[in-house]
Order: sequence, then C-alpha cells, then structure tokens
Amino acid sequence: MNLKRVTVEHSCNVIRRQIEEEYPDLRFLFLIHHEGQEQKALQIKNEEILELDHGELIYELLDSIVKNNTPDGLLGLVECKHSGLLSTFKKPDYIALFKMNTNQYGLMDEAQHHIYHYSYKAIDLYKKYKKKTKGYTHIRDRNKDDNCNFVILDNDKMQQARSNMLSDVFAAISLELIGKEGTIKSIAKRRSLDTLSGLKGVYGEMFPFPMAMEGTQLVYEDLKDNPIYKDKPLRLAVELTEEVGMTYGDDEIKQWWSFCMPAQEMAWMGLEPHDILSAAIYTSEDPYVRSSSYIVSEAMELEPAPNYNFTRYNPFTAQEVNERNHKKACDKTLNKVLKKAEETESSDIFYEEAERMNERLAEGYYIGWCAYSTLKAAKKFETPENIDSRFQETQHEFQKARQTMPWNILVKISRLEMKAKREGFDLRGDGLLKLLEKQEGFESVCKALKQTRNWKDKRDDQIRLADDETLEPAENIQKIDMEISRILGEE
Repeated sequence: MNLKRVTVEHSCNVIRRQIEEEYPDLRFLFLIHHEGQEQKALQIKNEEILELDHGELIYELLDSIVKNNTPDGLLGLVECKHSGLLSTFKKPDYIALFKMNTNQYGLMDEAQHHIYHYSYKAIDLYKKYKKKTKGYTHIRDRNKDDNCNFVILDNDKMQQARSNMLSDVFAAISLELIGKEGTIKSIAKRRSLDTLSGLKGVYGEMFPFPMAMEGTQLVYEDLKDNPIYKDKPLRLAVELTEEVGMTYGDDEIKQWWSFCMPAQEMAWMGLEPHDILSAAIYTSEDPYVRSSSYIVSEAMELEPAPNYNFTRYNPFTAQEVNERNHKKACDKTLNKVLKKAEETESSDIFYEEAERMNERLAEGYYIGWCAYSTLKAAKKFETPENIDSRFQETQHEFQKARQTMPWNILVKISRLEMKAKREGFDLRGDGLLKLLEKQEGFESVCKALKQTRNWKDKRDDQIRLADDETLEPAENIQKIDMEISRILGEE
C-alpha cells in the first residue's frame, strides 16, 4: 500500500524544521509526488517556491529537473545571494532541493529512513560547498543569475557509494535518537537483502552500510545516554557519522563490491539468499568476500547451508572449477544427443537440445551451454564425409567447435545479463540476441541464437501446415453438409 503524499510531506516538514533550528542558513524544499506526477507536485509547491529569493529561477530549475526525469533524492543545493542595498552585509542562504516518490515506500519507516538519508547528503554538500572542499560540482549551464548558484554532489562511483554509506549511518543514528530502536540493524538488513535479491533498478553494491553496521552501533551505544543530543541531535548525528566515516574508507567499499557483484549475478540467476551466502562463505577463496558474507549473514539473520552442493555457475568460486564443471556438462550433452540421434537416425535432437540451452541461457544457466557446438555437430551428422564414421566425425566436430568457445565468454554473458535485467531489459524471445549483438566477442553465441530461432520458426511453420492439411477434409465435409441442407430446404 502506497503512502499518502500529505503523510510523507509531514515527516519532511518535521525534519525541515529541525534543520532550520540547527543550521539557520540552510533550508530544505521537498517535492513529494506520486508515480509520474512530478509536474503536479511542482504546481502544488508553486506559491511556496515563488515566495523565495530568486523563486522564479528555482522554479525554472525544478521544472527542468522534472522534465529531464532526474532520479529521486537530493537534486542539489542552491546558493541564493541577497540582492538590494544591504545585500553586502547579508550572508547567502542555501536551499537543498529534493524529490521523493511516495510509491517507492510501503511503510512510513522506509520513507523516514530515506528522508534522513537524503538530508545527510544535503548537509554534507552544504558543508563542502561552504568550505570549498572537494566533492561537489558546480552546474554552470543551469546558472542564469550570478546571485544564484547551483551545485550537486560528485557522481564518481566511489564517492557515491561512500556518500550512501554515510547517509545510512546518519539516518540510522538519527532515527535511533528519536526512539526508533533497532533501526541500525533494520537498515543493515534492508541493504543486505537488496544485494541478495534481483530487483529492477536496485544496485546493492552502491549501499555498503552493512560494512559500517558494527561501527555505527558502537558509536551510538557510547553516546546514546549523553544529554547533549537533546539540544542539537542532528549536529550530533553528523559528528557521529563523520567519526564512523573515518573508520571505513575506500578499501572497505571495494571489499563490499567484491562480494556484491557475484551476489547480484546469482540473485538474477534466481538463487535464494541462503544459497548465495553459502556459495560465498564456503567456496570463495577471497577472505574479504567471506568476511562480507558473514556480515550480511548476521544482518539478515540467515544461516548458510554447511553442506553446500551447487551445480550451476558460481561466480564466487575459482573459474577453473566452473570451467571443469562446464566441460563435464557439455560432454554429457554430447553423449545424450548422440545416443538419441543413433536411435532415431535424425538430427532433430541436436536442434531441440540447442534450443533448450538457448532458452535457459537467458535464465542464467551457463554451465553446460554448448548450443553453438551442438549445432555444428548437427551439420556434420547430416552431411558426414563418410557415413560409416558419422558418429566419430560428429563427436570431433562438436569438440572442435567447443574449443573456439572459451568459458570466459559465458562469464561475460552472466555479468551482462545481470546488468541488463537490473535496467529492466527483457531477455526473453530475441531479447538476449539483441543485447549480445550490441557487444563485441559474442558472434558465435549470436549465430547459435539465430540458428535455433530459424529452426524453431521452420518447425512451427511445418506444424501449422500439417494442422491445416488435417483440417481441410473436415472443412470440406462441413461445406458439403451445408450444401445438402440448402438443396433439401429448397425442395
């Protein structure tokens, strides 16, 4: 159930008033909207915006942001320099602009988490801009007035991940301080679940808060009974967040990435969270990956299966292991199709097996994919040089073609599929073929996909033709019966 706009707006106003009390020259402006109704939300805020200094410019800025489909969150910081005779003696004001979609939240706790999360980003940007330190970008092409500047946080991947981590730290501490007990663990659990799930538009690797969960809990426990937080809780939360930030640097974020990317591949393959954790803990040779796995396991309160036995592609284990399993599976397929072909004296089994493998390739089944080799073998089975050595020639052609398809190609397809699915790309039908055709190095895979598609189309045409032929006599009988009825009726 989606939250009402006024409910989310109320929580935003509570935080906005806190900000204005503790940071007098910083103001928050939230654009709260339902899915696809950003323009309507902007119209609702029209009067409030136009009452601001440089209100018309800020409105134009927000209108441009809405039309460009800018993602929700902190949009940027506006520095408004006062105009008039006394402007020289006045300090500039800063307005942080936000956009939030109520449809993204099922519970108010989730909305409050994101409000505080975005608030820290705004405070961080405000502090960096005032001190003129690194970490922000001045958007000059939107600056139509020398007295009104607009800046955004840097979008470097590492900086984004770090900003997200610290924003979650701030949100967790702030919510704990106002009585939302257990928030630190609940946010860690939510971020952990994101990286163990295949969710469109969700990038778990960019939210490494679980790595900082323990440090956040420690600083909060040390200071939660300190009465200082009652006077300026947000400033205290900022200080605690910065303290946590000094403990966790780029190395910890890279460790998080080394766990998340394989975990996301497995999630989009359809694996369950406990399977993913088991693969990471019991098959990875990277101690940092195992360490991150235990952190996620603790946050999720999930026990990995100790007797882990997994037959599909496992991005956590050494690729040599996957390659060996792949070769065994390919050999098994070859033996199966040769046996069936010998029984039926037909090459249909080669095409049927290749079609099955291609369909499953889009579903994340990489171990044992040998459609290209199978189709090459089919041609040799159909036209051997010597009919007496047909099976030996077919087997040799299969193995020769398989040697031209290194395992690494399938590893790359796994990562490509994961990224495409996260973006909402549909890989069913010709979706995978369209994706791979845009890349280099997948020519053999594309040939196999096209060939099985053409074979399937031809087979379906033959089935339809056969169906038409079987229906024709019945249709003729029906016409004859109708003609007899007409004649009898005329008599």
